Amino acid sequence: MRGHSNKPEPNRASRVVDVGLASRATRVRLTSTIKGNADAENQTKYGLLGLLDVIRMTNADLNTLALGSDLTTLGLNLNSSECLYSTFASPWAEAPITREPQFSLPLCYYMQPPPLKTSHLSKFQLETLFYIFYAMPKDVLQAYAAQELYNREWQYHQDLKLWQYI
Repeated sequence: MRGHSNKPEPNRASRVVDVGLASRATRVRLTSTIKGNADAENQTKYGLLGLLDVIRMTNADLNTLALGSDLTTLGLNLNSSECLYSTFASPWAEAPITREPQFSLPLCYYMQPPPLKTSHLSKFQLETLFYIFYAMPKDVLQAYAAQELYNREWQYHQDLKLWQYI
């Protein structure tokens, strides 16, 4: 009986067996049988037999996870011809979302900025003038930026399509 104990091993199924009388081969078979029972339990829990619990609706959490919720309880009209997402705020919102947001803009947002004058271009840095020239093709500002670059002694090479400083 050396090395044998009457206590069950931790992390095993809770069967109490007199291991002292069992041979090593019997212990190995017993351990594999217990592991096999755990595997069989997992197969029935997560296999086709486990699907029967969902069909029978015995577990409310599993039922909600597998089958979902009734969307009409969330305020959605499923018979509507409109898009459903435009009125759906969230599952936790009590009321449907309104189409117009509830805020007011300060008056300064309604003011129009002053028009850009060509005299302002003389105060811009070179990088800004190049940006205006390349980012606004076929615009009046592109021509004004090119004129200002010419005034600052830059030349446009038409074949290379690059600006060169003289």
